[in-house]
Amino acid sequence: MQELALRFTAGQFTYTQVQRVGQWAVYEQQSQHGGHSHFEVIRIGVAPAKTFPNGQTYPEREVYPNSEQWGRNGWTFYTRIEALAFFRAKTTPSTS
Repeated sequence: MQELALRFTAGQFTYTQVQRVGQWAVYEQQSQHGGHSHFEVIRIGVAPAKTFPNGQTYPEREVYPNSEQWGRNGWTFYTRIEALAFFRAKTTPSTS
């Protein structure tokens, strides 16, 4: 399976992975025009392999949540501290 990139560009933003545990990750989101960074905690999804009618193929791959999945599989934070606290809560096994 093709893993989600450690760094990639989408739209006007560059995303850099800060931390990952299993299917959970934190990415720093930076505008290509400068300004402040935001941090996104995501649950990485999996897209199946696909062949398009023109013959182009994509392997099974990890994917970033889309906008419809935000709030279930993706959350945005203004600070690294907030994002990492939320990430730890999602990735630390419960003792109860």
